[in-house]
Amino acid sequence: MSFSSDLLERPAAVITRLFHAHDQVVLHPDVYFPDACKAGVFIPSAAGQGPADTPDEIYNSNALVPDPDLLFEVLMAGRSTWQSGDQFIRRNSHTFSVELVTHGQGELVVGRKHFALQPGDVFVLHPHERHVYRACSPEPFRKLFLVFDIVAEVHHRALELTGLQKVSRVRLTPATTPHVQALMERIISALRDAPADAMQRASLAAYELIILLGRAVRRHEDRQQIARQIEAVVQHVLDHLHEPLKVAQLARVVHTSPDYLNRLFIKHLGLHAHEWLVKLRMRVAAEMLCKTPWKVHEVAEQVGYEDAHTFTRTFKHVAGVTPKAYRLRAWKTR
Repeated sequence: MSFSSDLLERPAAVITRLFHAHDQVVLHPDVYFPDACKAGVFIPSAAGQGPADTPDEIYNSNALVPDPDLLFEVLMAGRSTWQSGDQFIRRNSHTFSVELVTHGQGELVVGRKHFALQPGDVFVLHPHERHVYRACSPEPFRKLFLVFDIVAEVHHRALELTGLQKVSRVRLTPATTPHVQALMERIISALRDAPADAMQRASLAAYELIILLGRAVRRHEDRQQIARQIEAVVQHVLDHLHEPLKVAQLARVVHTSPDYLNRLFIKHLGLHAHEWLVKLRMRVAAEMLCKTPWKVHEVAEQVGYEDAHTFTRTFKHVAGVTPKAYRLRAWKTR
């Protein structure tokens, strides 16, 4: 190992030039011993062979101090391939990790909660949280992982805004999973290839990734908050939009009264069931007016209006213009 002449002559001065008075590592100068401060321990399955090292492909950041200009600073990234029975017991750690399952089955245990892990699942490992995750399937359990440094105040604030601090597992949609995987691969490549702007590249991709995961969390919360009766009514309307539906009919679909159904809509959507139904019809009609050559009366029939005049009057009340005027304006802006 060789050192520069500057480092040999004044090592402390060379290192401290990298710091600033407001850096958290200066304000809270704790000394970490790599062996004692290990985030956890990998335990191979009974059938496993060789040393008990995590079977990971890992790339580390070259940054020596936290960068307060990066909202999400990636400390480490990589990929794992585990065999059935392999597990990791994670102890107290100041880092925040996001891991995407790409193949096989696994399990995450946080306290008394158990989460089954499957391809398309993202599991989140929080700072100062004890948990265990393991491979459970005969086929290899593969995942991509990112480790974020949560030291500077800006990192804590950014994380609080994402909504991820409240969850341990996020189930992605089939449409979102490839996008999330591509972003994680981009981060891994940035740390592996280590160009001069590697940390900025990794942080930008991480920012986009966190946005996607935050949206996935909020969609899940929204689905949980909307009453099952509303979900059933909405689906019924989507399947029968061409019919002249009434609130009383919709209430019968979920075996309740119109008054109670209205209270549910007001509580969860902020408007009466009839108002929601009219707005949905007009929204679908607007899409048809923009994107199809169908005549106004044909559009009216498709969204449940037998009388084109009533449809036109309703559309103008909602959109502010007649269907024909709306269509002309939409076509001119193509």
